[in-house]
Amino acid sequence: MVCPVAIAIVWSLLDSIKCYHPFEFEASPAIADWANLLSYLREMNFQICLDFASDCDISLILSIGNMPTRVGTEGFAATIRSQIVTGAYIAQSWRDLEISYSRSVCT
Repeated sequence: MVCPVAIAIVWSLLDSIKCYHPFEFEASPAIADWANLLSYLREMNFQICLDFASDCDISLILSIGNMPTRVGTEGFAATIRSQIVTGAYIAQSWRDLEISYSRSVCT
């Protein structure tokens, strides 16, 4: 999984997350950084993506990243649209989505 550097430690605490890739989304990444991220996404063969961003750059990377299921609230990369419930955690808003996927383990 790819996550902002500031919250990477939180994801490392979850047993279900086998690996994570911290990425500096807020640091104005260069084109080479985006290319490296795309390479990582394709190499890991992720089957699902939960997109919390509303950025066109992120949507572009996700749309060409070979992930068949991309859940998001907006952006052209989302294959499944979901609405965020006001005052709820994102996980609570998306808990009712029925998504079947084959789990990928990072090596």
